[in-house]
Amino acid sequence: MWPASSRPTRHDDSPTDRPSLTPADRGDVLVRVIRDMDRVAVAFSGGVDSAVVAKAAALALGADAVAVTADSPAWPARNSPTPAGWPS
Repeated sequence: MWPASSRPTRHDDSPTDRPSLTPADRGDVLVRVIRDMDRVAVAFSGGVDSAVVAKAAALALGADAVAVTADSPAWPARNSPTPAGWPS
């Protein structure tokens, strides 16, 4: 799934035969991977990780990417504020 140049280093942080990537490079790889998909739905929790993936999906696919949040007894909607500018 990931291009050979974007695979992470080993757990012990010793370098592999692949160069390390900057955070910006990793973001570019994420956008390219998502761009290869026709449409995506991102499970959006409101946290940083899902926000980064949702943003990358929007950059890659525009309206063909959606971010969804579920309301459940385990995590009611009151725990997830609606981001500014988003419909509630």
